[in-house]
Amino acid sequence: MIRPARAGDLAAIPDIETSAATLFDDFGEALPDGEAASPSDHWRAALAEESLWVATDADDRPVGFIACVCYGQIMYVQEVDVSRDHQDQGLGRALMETAIAAARARGLTAVALTTNRQLPFNAPFYASLGFAERADPPPWLARIVADEERRGLPDRCAMLLEL
Repeated sequence: MIRPARAGDLAAIPDIETSAATLFDDFGEALPDGEAASPSDHWRAALAEESLWVATDADDRPVGFIACVCYGQIMYVQEVDVSRDHQDQGLGRALMETAIAAARARGLTAVALTTNRQLPFNAPFYASLGFAERADPPPWLARIVADEERRGLPDRCAMLLEL
């Protein structure tokens, strides 16, 4: 089930992020410097903007999340992760579709994200949702891509879904 996150869910997010990141190792793409999970408080802005959703298990425990923030009329997906033991069940797609629906309901013009071009669970997955790589992203999005590249994240690109 996908639902809006609550303050009590924040404590579960770092473990979800850490679990999901192990998938990169399977593709030989270790995160730079071990990239520790973001602390729980990092997600408070998305929670305050009502742009943080969780996927839950049968006991309503978070097993996945998507965190977004708005830049003007564009919703930016900061992070979307599903715990390894809950992957391949459609939760990532459901989280993305929830954020896209929220952006539409808010009258926004697009949803944006940054990602790795080559990994099958990244750019190709987002393309299946209608996102397209943008060679000329908005300046704020280009800065995010540049920052990720400086941090050593491989083969980055900006993708947008026009609404």
